[in-house]
Amino acid sequence: MNLSTGYIVRKSLLYNRKNIVFLILITALLTAVVTGSLMTGKSVRKSLRKTSFEKLGNTGIVVSAGLRYTDPSLPLRLAAKTGTETAGITEIEGFCQSFSSQKIAHDVKIFAIEDNFFSFHGNDTLKINNGEVALNERLAEYLDIRPGDDIILKFNPLTDIPADAPFSPGKNPTESIVLKVGRILGKSETGNFSLNITQTIPFNLFVSRTDLQDSKGNVPGINRILFSRNTKLEIPEIYNILKAEIKPADIGLRVRFVPSTGTYEIVSDRIFIDQLLYDEILKSSLKCYPVITYLANSISNEQRSVPYSFVSAIDPGLSSMVPDSNQILINEWLAEDLGAEKGDTLTLSWYSPDPMNRLTEVKSEFIVSGVAEIKGLTGDS
Repeated sequence: MNLSTGYIVRKSLLYNRKNIVFLILITALLTAVVTGSLMTGKSVRKSLRKTSFEKLGNTGIVVSAGLRYTDPSLPLRLAAKTGTETAGITEIEGFCQSFSSQKIAHDVKIFAIEDNFFSFHGNDTLKINNGEVALNERLAEYLDIRPGDDIILKFNPLTDIPADAPFSPGKNPTESIVLKVGRILGKSETGNFSLNITQTIPFNLFVSRTDLQDSKGNVPGINRILFSRNTKLEIPEIYNILKAEIKPADIGLRVRFVPSTGTYEIVSDRIFIDQLLYDEILKSSLKCYPVITYLANSISNEQRSVPYSFVSAIDPGLSSMVPDSNQILINEWLAEDLGAEKGDTLTLSWYSPDPMNRLTEVKSEFIVSGVAEIKGLTGDS
């Protein structure tokens, strides 16, 4: 009997019908799983992209100064050089309290901003008046606060001096200012702005940078520079432009002329020049020498003592008058006040930070190598 191809196919399908049904069901199930995963992934990516845009706004690249503060004119100069819109901000952490509800919020992100911050993010109509703050909705709801209410803002002192440096103001109690709530910002108004990688909505508070001035009227610098996401520049290009544009004053260094010696000196707002900057300065073509000046508690001999004098440790290459190790060169005024002369032994005391950064008094003896006139390198100005 001749069997046709159609007959064979029908018989085969009928015989294996159970396996075929299972195969179809499994294929359909796997197709549904894969399709669902792709749709979910697309939805998640869209959600993450939306959340990222809500937090970053128009920010494409960030230049961070860490815990340092730089001149607020730097973003404007970089914008002129790169042709890219920029905005400078001061980002710090603190806590705040509502006057009306008495509720306290910790871990608050405080953004001290310039007038162009909101326009940088596409919100041209938003502005914070002096003496006012803007809160995001999450912080406002937590504090149960409304526009027109007063708020206490507390934060660590804004200073270029590291918190672990001797006599740092960062060890003092937090600074406190009272401001008025000007407005509550929604997520579409850059209220949830954040430079951190987190899915949590932060406690955000926005304030004019000029409102954070200290008791002396000094307004803090900025520590973040935002570049528009529309920039065509890559990070290495921005780095090179920044390197070429940055000035000593932008990183807390001052260059000043010393009339008594006819030389120039570089002084740091951070008291001590960082090792990295120190190494770079020494690598330059300038003929330069390191100097450290510190406050001595007292300089004394067996009969007399002079309190609070400045003592400088100078590189031997700067002058032939620099004494050898364990020796000290004093000026005429100190020699007369102590009745000291060459060869005498003087005791120098000063505060030195211990491993726990506590100041302890240290004493050491030095032999007077000579008495210098009060002029030039050994002058008092």
